[in-house]
Amino acid sequence: MKKMLFLCFCVLLTTGVFAQNSQMPDYIYCQLIKNTPKVWVTFGNMAELLEDELFYDEKGKIKSFESDIDGANYLGAKGWEVFQVLQDDYLTATGTYSQTTIWILRKPFAKFSKEQQEAIQEFLQAGPLTDEQKKARPPKRTVRRQ
Repeated sequence: MKKMLFLCFCVLLTTGVFAQNSQMPDYIYCQLIKNTPKVWVTFGNMAELLEDELFYDEKGKIKSFESDIDGANYLGAKGWEVFQVLQDDYLTATGTYSQTTIWILRKPFAKFSKEQQEAIQEFLQAGPLTDEQKKARPPKRTVRRQ
């Protein structure tokens, strides 16, 4: 009986360790930011992994958005869903009020291509960047409406 319990314990322990190593996030998140008149999207440190698929048209030109709704509709057509919308009102240096709208969108991990899933998995398993790695990287690219 003790041998059987020990064997069950070993199987459960091994299964738990395997599950932890292969666990991936349910969703990947991005931000659509509107600070009039600019509208842009950011993926944080994963910009290089995700930006090319989403923001270049067939001719290789960067897509721009006329409004935050245009950006949300475009991302929605690509499989992203709105998770939360935040607004921040603040007083500018000139004494007027301004408003920034931040859309937090998410896309199920399973909807990315296998190549993107592998790149995201590698990125997440690598952990946070060191200061030297941050300095060596090119600046983050964002898509901005000019």
